[in-house]
Amino acid sequence: SATTRHCFRAACVRVSAGWNSLSVVSPRSRMGVKGLHSYLERKLSADAYRLPLSELPRRTGSDVVVVDGMALIRRLYPMDFDWVGGGQFQALYLSVGEFVRAWSAAGLRLIVFFDGGVDEAKLSEWLSRRSRDLATCEKVAAAVSRGEAVRASSSCWVPPLYVSKWIGAAFRAHGCRVVYTAGEADRAIAAHCVGRRCAGVLG
Repeated sequence: SATTRHCFRAACVRVSAGWNSLSVVSPRSRMGVKGLHSYLERKLSADAYRLPLSELPRRTGSDVVVVDGMALIRRLYPMDFDWVGGGQFQALYLSVGEFVRAWSAAGLRLIVFFDGGVDEAKLSEWLSRRSRDLATCEKVAAAVSRGEAVRASSSCWVPPLYVSKWIGAAFRAHGCRVVYTAGEADRAIAAHCVGRRCAGVLG
């Protein structure tokens, strides 16, 4: 249906480990669009759907992919990078370069958006997340002061300070257009896509 096709274009996509194919998914987090993931699973069998990146320009008539840069932080700056001592930014630069080259090899250009603020509607959830991050930092600092080794895990990890700025700089250095929004990037991404033909939105 037209609704299903619209949701496919608006859906987030997840790049597989090889960086050369994608699957249609949607964030399950409380900051995402409630019910979108289950809707796409019902309509498109999203978890099983795979599409080579090189097929996107032909199928969509566009070579532009709009990217939610904030959603890629944990992918581009994984937990095995240094995060206690300040940042492993050369490795981050190389990681972003590998990511960009995979899309470029498929004939696709990236426009990357980053949050510049928090919408009032999401402020309480944002504050809750920052509170959890602060608790994690305090736990790590206490362990370091005791001379203990700190191992990253899903419950004990935060990215380096200002990592979105470093990721944005790396994307720009690799030839991508980078946009920092006045508020949350979601609205700016939607506004950018309205009236423009895009191959997809990556989040």
